[in-house]
Amino acid sequence: MFFKQIKVEGLGCLSYIIGCPLDGKAFVIDPKRDVDDYIRIADENGLVIKGVIDTHVHADHISGGQELRARTGADVYIHENAGVLYEHQKLKDGDKIEIGKVLLEAVYTPGHTPNAVTIAVTDASRSAEPEMLLTGDLLFVGSIGRPDLAGGELLDEAEGNHRMSASLPPPPEHRSAVSFIKQIRGKIFHGV
Repeated sequence: MFFKQIKVEGLGCLSYIIGCPLDGKAFVIDPKRDVDDYIRIADENGLVIKGVIDTHVHADHISGGQELRARTGADVYIHENAGVLYEHQKLKDGDKIEIGKVLLEAVYTPGHTPNAVTIAVTDASRSAEPEMLLTGDLLFVGSIGRPDLAGGELLDEAEGNHRMSASLPPPPEHRSAVSFIKQIRGKIFHGV
């Protein structure tokens, strides 16, 4: 599996390019507005960008998804209820996208925004279990994503959400990362 994290300095936003070198294809997760880095990284590593996933509608910055679609022909994926008007593929809880030996699974995780997804990443050449979760501003080290950027509909949940971090189960060691995120999903969305 090819994996590279890209950080937007100043905003602290993270995006990722994930691909299968054997298959020659890649996806970009939560792309920043300036997409030249992704195109350069893909070219340098013999990858073609075939898809873009926005884990949520970004209220705090502009996604580069549409620019990547225009420049590479990549499909853009976002949650089925995101309400966006541009051309896209609808993601539902449990949807799986295969990129050669890499499997991306959408896990519906409202909290930062009402229509957010976490992407569980599995490198099938190493394991049948996901090895990482890309939470798209839902979870941070020691904190959770702001619910107020969604336009206010999640503010009633905010107090319970901020108490959530103290009641999270231990991180996955001998159990599935997907079951971990599904377990905390209820705590995030419904409070504690």
